[in-house]
Amino acid sequence: MVADLMQTVGIQHVLTIDLHALQIEGSFRIPVDSLSGVSILCRALSADLPDGAVVVSPDAGRVKLATEYAHRLGATVTILHKRRESAARDDDYPCCGGRPGSPLPHYRWHDFDWWNDD
Repeated sequence: MVADLMQTVGIQHVLTIDLHALQIEGSFRIPVDSLSGVSILCRALSADLPDGAVVVSPDAGRVKLATEYAHRLGATVTILHKRRESAARDDDYPCCGGRPGSPLPHYRWHDFDWWNDD
């Protein structure tokens, strides 16, 4: 619907940065160019990262991107294993990976205070 609206108002070309899903491009009947922000973000972050920084992939679908960030930043990768209890909620977040010798935490949905409304 948003793609149709953009085209209706006369947009003739779309430029995106780091789409969540490249399939979104298929919603458009106009040219779409997708760019990556990895290199410029890594340049901006690298000077301020503390030793032992870890890049976290929110799920298996983002492991490739998280690995690219980690490689460029000299960091390691941790993957959250998301278990979907229902279509509206991801409930369980055990971690996989991290630094040798460090404990790997196990997160549950309610551990994330920023998500809870109460």
